[in-house]
Amino acid sequence: MSFLAPFYLLAGLAIAGPVIFHLIRRTPRGRQVFGSLMFLKPSPPRLTKRSRIEDWLVLILRGLALLLLALAFARPFFREKSSQLVDPNKGRRVVILLDTSASMRRGELWTNAVAAVESVASDLGATDGLTCIMFDSSQRVLMSEEEWEAIPTGSRAQQLTGLLGQTTPTWSETRLADALMVAAEQLNSEAESVPSSREVVLIADLQSGTDWEAIRSYAWPGDVRLKLIPVAEGGETNIGLQVVSDADRQDGETRVRLSSSAEASEELFLLGWIDRFADSTDAPEASIPVTIPAGESRVVRAPALPEGYSGQELVLTGDDCEFDNRCFVARRSPWDATVVWIGSREQNPGSLRFFLNPLFPETSRRTVSIVDADGQDVASLPEKVSLIICCGTVDAETLAWTKSKLQAGTNVLYVADSPEQSQGVFSLIDQSEGEVIAENSGDYFMVGKVNFDHALMAPFNDPRFSDFTKLRFWKRRRFPELDWTAAKIIWAFDDGTPALAEWKMNNGSLYLLASTWKREDSELALWSKFPPLMNELLDKGRPPLSERVQFVVGENIVPANIFEGTEGKVFLQSGSTDPKEISVSESLEFDQPGLIRLARTREELQDTPVELAVNIAAEESNLSPLDADQFTSLGIPLESNDSSAEVELDAGTMRQLMNAELESKQQWWRWILVIVLGLLFAETILSSFRKSEQVVEAA
Repeated sequence: MSFLAPFYLLAGLAIAGPVIFHLIRRTPRGRQVFGSLMFLKPSPPRLTKRSRIEDWLVLILRGLALLLLALAFARPFFREKSSQLVDPNKGRRVVILLDTSASMRRGELWTNAVAAVESVASDLGATDGLTCIMFDSSQRVLMSEEEWEAIPTGSRAQQLTGLLGQTTPTWSETRLADALMVAAEQLNSEAESVPSSREVVLIADLQSGTDWEAIRSYAWPGDVRLKLIPVAEGGETNIGLQVVSDADRQDGETRVRLSSSAEASEELFLLGWIDRFADSTDAPEASIPVTIPAGESRVVRAPALPEGYSGQELVLTGDDCEFDNRCFVARRSPWDATVVWIGSREQNPGSLRFFLNPLFPETSRRTVSIVDADGQDVASLPEKVSLIICCGTVDAETLAWTKSKLQAGTNVLYVADSPEQSQGVFSLIDQSEGEVIAENSGDYFMVGKVNFDHALMAPFNDPRFSDFTKLRFWKRRRFPELDWTAAKIIWAFDDGTPALAEWKMNNGSLYLLASTWKREDSELALWSKFPPLMNELLDKGRPPLSERVQFVVGENIVPANIFEGTEGKVFLQSGSTDPKEISVSESLEFDQPGLIRLARTREELQDTPVELAVNIAAEESNLSPLDADQFTSLGIPLESNDSSAEVELDAGTMRQLMNAELESKQQWWRWILVIVLGLLFAETILSSFRKSEQVVEAA
């Protein structure tokens, strides 16, 4: 066993303290005052030949705790192969970290970075080892140390440069902290002999848009030094362009956040649209001037799209860096919702149809058209239907059409208006007709149970909106012979009779309401929750729509999260490339900016696709250079670039550094402190027990 700070072992001499205190006679606890002795001076206890230790176990616990505490401060560790002396025949070990993030696409940075890699590789000797790692949001080994050593000495640098000629920077963000830890661990994996020095060479633009949280708690190896080779000069004017997510925006209404670099020398820029279908996409259309002071960030509204213009790509002009000047915007066309009404066309205050139009107002996200099926041939009914509401007697042909739409995925709300009209429910769920009973209440029926776990009730699953006791029914229809085993009961009256239920029929759902919203039947039409309930039912017929439409490079999505079901195929189109068919459960990783379109069929891919926009991360636009002090504050020793001499450490210094590293890995002092705490706890319990015995004897 060796010690990192052996002088702390001298603190073990403190063990003499408990021994001395145990030998000192203390004044008894019980005290009786005698008047004849009140003028005499008390004599303190002193060591005599008759002094003896009365409690050996307590003394041993206290002494052992002091010895272990001194041992913990001495930082013990066990020597291994990694603590041996430097092998003079083993050369340096170098790991090159090459930045390939999106910010390296500007100017001549990539050319400068390749030249820097070639220079570092050319300066290495025959016995030196090299590993080249490229990094952005992840790390990729371009050349391992084994591959480097397998190449003849004279052509190593040339072959490494050849590999770099086959790669280019990606569009991913910079995660420098993760790359530094990977490089340090690469050097920290000990070989049979210890190299003369270990070094990480960072070749990057050193822009500030990186997260340091991951490395703050990392113990950087003491003998691994970091050499910085910046390839950017700084002082550039750059504006970051980022779409502000807005779920309720319409097409042509886009807000963007513009962030100016602190070193910017310009404040006036142009923001406009690019038409991807135009012959030339160099000059943006409908541009507007925007003013962004240096170092500030502002949210502005993008220019409105001219009528008939198909631009989905915003372009900023006027700054020095073009790699982040384009931003893709996913199109949000209004949803054309179609409601088919099967029932009477009368629109007087006492009819059901009277309340239908106000229930479904048009919004910025949808247009609603209501089609009356009464008197029409089923062949003339719309092909694409979002919701079918059946409130009247259905003939056989219309009932068959409704059933086919239900099987194909359209939701159907069947409103039980009368026992005769309600017979159609049995046919829709493939059950023979049964008895339907019309019931009138002497007082009123009340909803007694609500299934808030059902998706239709999700907007009301909140204490502020979950009170259904004010909804009253005077008339209802009861279905004693209906098969309820396959149904999900959404509402139930206070006596347990179903009020609203759902049957899942292939891709569609059949909802049965056991009453109506006529004024003589219920208070549904005047109930404040009725409009949001009906609109929630209509929204279930909306085509697949991703909750997120704005993504950054490096993220991924599974089409099954957008389209219902985990089986089947979807069509994918990226930009202007030809569509391809992929599995709905396949994970899509976005590796470059652009527009992504998804749909179940080729026809939907052209008419109503799900559009996703992929852009580079906003942090990549922060081009302010990192300060070298930021690395040293994290405990990373830097090598100066001003001196070309190698950093050579003597054997004693190398041994001390390796001892510190080895001790930091083993950390035996933590376990010793745990043992010390256990001993002190045991000593406290034992001392308390001894004192209680003395009190009993004194009594």
